[in-house]
Amino acid sequence: MTASLSKKKRSAGRPKENKLIRELKVKTWFTAVAKVSGKTAYELEKEFAPSYVDRDGFGKHRARLWEKYRLGKTVPTMIKTESGRRPIALLVEEKYPGTLKWLESPIWRLLDLDIEVSMNDLRSIYESLDPKVACLI
Repeated sequence: MTASLSKKKRSAGRPKENKLIRELKVKTWFTAVAKVSGKTAYELEKEFAPSYVDRDGFGKHRARLWEKYRLGKTVPTMIKTESGRRPIALLVEEKYPGTLKWLESPIWRLLDLDIEVSMNDLRSIYESLDPKVACLI
C-alpha cells in the first residue's frame, strides 16, 4: 500500500479502525478457519489453548476467545508479543494454510469509507489480489 492512503479526519495517535469492518474481517477469518478445520469454536479453543480448556472448572474461567473470534468481538494477534508468544493467527495459518489471507486482504481497506484511495492505491490493491478474485473485477 502506498503512503497516499490517509484518514479524512486526522488526530493524534493511531487512526481509528472502522468497527463494523473489523468485525466482518474477523468473522470472515473465523468462518474460513472453521470451514478448513471442520471444527467449532470450542474445538478450536481446545486445539490452540488446551491449558485453558482442560483445567478444572473450565466452564467458569475459560476465556472463550474463539467464541469472541466467531462473533468478531476480538481480533486475533498477528504480531509476536514482547514476551515472545507466537501470534494466534500465524499458529492457525501453519496448521490450516490459506486462512491468514482473510485477515490481511487489501479488500478491507477498500471498504473503509474514511480512507482516501488514489488510483495508484487501487492499482496496488488490484495487483495484490488473488488471480481468482482479480479476474472478477
